[in-house]
Amino acid sequence: MSILEFNKEDNVAIVSHKKFLEEVYNNASMFWGTLDIFDINTPFRMDLEAENVAKSMEIGHQVGSQKKKKRRLEAEKSIQQEISYLKEKFHIFQSMKPAHFSEGPTVENVRQNNKTLRQNVKLLLTTLHTINIPDKGENKTMECVEQDGLLFPPQSEFRKLDVNNLAVLGNSAYDLILMDPPWSNKHVKRVKRTGGGYEMMDNRDLEEMPVDRLLQDGGLVFVWCTNKVTHRAAVTAWFVRWGVTMVGTWYWVKVTQHGEMVSQFSQDKQPYEVVIIGEKCRPGIGNVGLKDVRDGLVIFSVPSGIHSHKPPLSHLMQAVVGDQMDRSWHMLDKLEMFGRYLLPGWLTVGNQPCLLNSSVKV
Repeated sequence: MSILEFNKEDNVAIVSHKKFLEEVYNNASMFWGTLDIFDINTPFRMDLEAENVAKSMEIGHQVGSQKKKKRRLEAEKSIQQEISYLKEKFHIFQSMKPAHFSEGPTVENVRQNNKTLRQNVKLLLTTLHTINIPDKGENKTMECVEQDGLLFPPQSEFRKLDVNNLAVLGNSAYDLILMDPPWSNKHVKRVKRTGGGYEMMDNRDLEEMPVDRLLQDGGLVFVWCTNKVTHRAAVTAWFVRWGVTMVGTWYWVKVTQHGEMVSQFSQDKQPYEVVIIGEKCRPGIGNVGLKDVRDGLVIFSVPSGIHSHKPPLSHLMQAVVGDQMDRSWHMLDKLEMFGRYLLPGWLTVGNQPCLLNSSVKV
């Protein structure tokens, strides 16, 4: 179970991506264990800044430039309210933290500045992008299975295809759709130039995806989104096009192994991302009887060092809406779009659907 603790009264959950992988893959010897891709000990800093913080810890006072620090830019007004909300939830998380996170970090952790992790991830991505991904694969069993150089979780399936070709899925319709669209951003452009990124798509192309046909009446779609106003607005427009009503937003706050946020709230970069949730209304019913998705749920977890390797949401989905669906959880049809690793019980489609399931040795 990826859920370490679920405080339903305060709408706060702590999730472990690492534990999820260990349990699903039955502690198989995979690169995420060998390279420890969740070994994020300190907040994201430049190396010089990290060195100054380490020296400050050693001698007990501020080290570094005495010049007046730049005034921290305020975040866009449109998300100020949710930032205030997340700060309140972080305070609640602090009381939950001791049961799940270690104390620290040490001076050496700060000075090291996640260097080993960064080197490992760079090596891994270079290796993974030399691998040819099969066009499709499936594991119908209840056990992990290794085939074609891939490790399949139980009852998983993938198809390598461009999302512009979703017509190949035929007349299939799904109860749950999870997607992590390849939003345009500067980091991905930098990574892409080194051969480690993925193809970004225009918002209009994403809107054209036939989600209205792929989603069952009464089904739910979960969309990972950045904090850019234009991206949030795009999802709103997609929902209208797809005949979907927005029913809630979840927030993922990224923390280190010691429970610190990976960065502070600022205009340049936020320590969180959002999941926007919509439901396809049943004909003739409209917005009556929409599902309770626990709007405002805040999820705290240590992020993977691999870009766009999102934490698993399936256990939370089951905990929140499992008893509101028309069929039992394991009977539901589930589709993940733009996925990069396979999930038990899901069909994953995209250009790199099983990239992170490679049994490659690094």
